Amino acid sequence: MAIDFTLAPEHEEIRNRVRSFVEDTIKPAIEPFGHRDEMAPDQHRAYVGELIRLRKQAVAEGLWLPHMPKE
Repeated sequence: MAIDFTLAPEHEEIRNRVRSFVEDTIKPAIEPFGHRDEMAPDQHRAYVGELIRLRKQAVAEGLWLPHMPKE
């Protein structure tokens, strides 16, 4: 007997939206900073600001903690 790991359509839709957000929004915004361990101190503030902006965008698009109840 095989186990079916197919996601329900609503879960697949969230997965696809998160994947698109990561590929199309997060990666291009973060790549210019390089690895955080190699970042110059003056870049760190801009990096953190960008992370905060991206988090707010994820919240606005309903992608922040999608597995948690809204309450």
